[in-house]
Amino acid sequence: MTIFLHIGMGKTGTTSIQTFLEINAAALATCGIITPTTLARRNHRRLTMYALDDGVVDNLRRAKRMTTPESVRVFRERLAASFSAEAATWRSSQTIVMTSEQMTRLRSVEEVSRLKSLIGLAGHEDIRVILYVRRQDLAHISIYSQWIKGGLDVPFRPEIQGAHKSTLYYDRFIAPWAQVFGSGALIVRPFEPSSLKNADAVDDFMSVLGVDDLSGFVRPPRANTSLDVHTIEFLRRLNSHIPRWVNNKQERSREALVAALEAISVGPKLRMSRATAEGFMAPFVEGNAAVARDYLARDVLFQEGLEDLPGTEPSLTPEAALAIANALFRQTIIPVFGVDDVTAATAMMWNKTFD
Repeated sequence: MTIFLHIGMGKTGTTSIQTFLEINAAALATCGIITPTTLARRNHRRLTMYALDDGVVDNLRRAKRMTTPESVRVFRERLAASFSAEAATWRSSQTIVMTSEQMTRLRSVEEVSRLKSLIGLAGHEDIRVILYVRRQDLAHISIYSQWIKGGLDVPFRPEIQGAHKSTLYYDRFIAPWAQVFGSGALIVRPFEPSSLKNADAVDDFMSVLGVDDLSGFVRPPRANTSLDVHTIEFLRRLNSHIPRWVNNKQERSREALVAALEAISVGPKLRMSRATAEGFMAPFVEGNAAVARDYLARDVLFQEGLEDLPGTEPSLTPEAALAIANALFRQTIIPVFGVDDVTAATAMMWNKTFD
């Protein structure tokens, strides 16, 4: 039995990969590829919730009200028991796939070791860790977009900032994983079209698992798309008026809002200028080269060069804000009232509000 542990990183096609695994679970099982059900649906975030140090209360634990060491202890005991029971049903001929980009939150040898101890309950030592890495200037922009989608109100700065700083030093991030699982267990894949099989994250991931022909499987629609420079700024400013948490639970209406904004986001994407990107990438050159030598047997981690294009930053004119609001109204409010006219829908909404 081989266990593949797909740890991300975020914004490297992880949602598409996880959706593919979920909607094709039955077909993959006939091929001997199993995704555990005890670790949460689609995204196996319970692995991270288990492995984080006792005192860490992030959004994952907070959503499940795991805010004390005792609640963490109870969660670990229950997950270990359910995971062990499920693992007992696996056969030696099967391939087990666990996936969650939240595992990149595990930064210390202690946390990664705790994760390995849980997986070790399956009784198999052949564990391989899959890590996709994105060129840091592009990763920085994607992470910023995810922050805004998640409810933060943080202005964009085209320089390294925030908690993800250490994650972008890929050589440093990999170190505790290599120490715990062994460097030979790590599979590092650059997330760029020229390096991915068929320039596709799902095709590439499945090829790592040994499945090269996906013609008989259902392909998921494109997911978790980036917002353009206008919609991302619109959402950032709106975030201060929408709570991230209500009664200690994440505000679910935000998901519908983000999905609607993604659907109407057709403008230019956030991008650094070449000069800015070169300055941003400078601190990572040495570490990237080390990762390339150690895990890819080559000198360069990312083979696609920087584009010679002007930068585009978040912006929102009054005209753009009105256009976005109008598009959101047409997409979300009008269908509720079953009409296709803005004026009629507005009147119906007004009457419903003050009846």
